[in-house]
Amino acid sequence: MNTLIVYGSKYGTTKKCAEMLKKELEGDVHIVNIREKDDIDIGKYETVIIGSPVYLGEIDKGIKKFCYQNIKGLQNKKIGLFICCMNPQESEKQIRQNFPKTLLENAMVREDFGGEFHMEKMSLAERWTIRAVAKALAKKDPNFSSHNKRKISLIRMDNIKKFAREINRCS
Repeated sequence: MNTLIVYGSKYGTTKKCAEMLKKELEGDVHIVNIREKDDIDIGKYETVIIGSPVYLGEIDKGIKKFCYQNIKGLQNKKIGLFICCMNPQESEKQIRQNFPKTLLENAMVREDFGGEFHMEKMSLAERWTIRAVAKALAKKDPNFSSHNKRKISLIRMDNIKKFAREINRCS
């Protein structure tokens, strides 16, 4: 199996999740950050996995552009879609609203890998907004901890493993 994981990452969490996913996948797996290389030849890959963080309800602009620029070529590939989203109640909605319908229909698997808030990397306005969001999330999800003021993590390794199992099974 020859697999491409293409992702966008602002603070590094989606990159971290892509690397965790790579370790779970069988075959030859290449990872590309769309922010570092945007002219990607998908022709040599059987499987293409596309991942993005969600910020204010939107996926990474580079990932969105990649999807639409490669929509025709992606229709002939095995597709996996993932997002890094801190609100699991909204993740399916975020996936449906952000990826092209054709990719959603052809995707073997779609998943939310959770996420992290890295306060030290954020602007003051971002930190202030995130702290309010974190308090609300802590009320909804007993596994969520907002006690750490520098980093709030809710990466769902079980979802990464489940995603990988499905990709490995179908490839």
